[in-house]
Amino acid sequence: MLGRDRCVRDLSSVHGSYRSVDETDRAIELIGATLDELGVGSVSWILDKPISNSGRLAQRLRSVAAEHEWNWSVDVAFNPDAEIAAASALAISSDGPAMDGFITTQ
Repeated sequence: MLGRDRCVRDLSSVHGSYRSVDETDRAIELIGATLDELGVGSVSWILDKPISNSGRLAQRLRSVAAEHEWNWSVDVAFNPDAEIAAASALAISSDGPAMDGFITTQ
């Protein structure tokens, strides 16, 4: 879905499992092409290990990255929110708790 802020968001609520859909490969390709166009040097994907099929998605991300020679690392972790919140790099997530560490109030 394209939001009013012109950002694209996945609104398919994932609770406990993930399954690939027809748009998965296209989404990976679009994300990669956009990051490449923006000159992003490397990307680290951290997927939620307890989510069913996250390992399959991780393998698909690795495969597409290799096909395009994108510098991506893809890991699965038991607590990706903590890893993302602790990162010193730019983070992109649709998960509120993961982003709480980046939000400040003035």
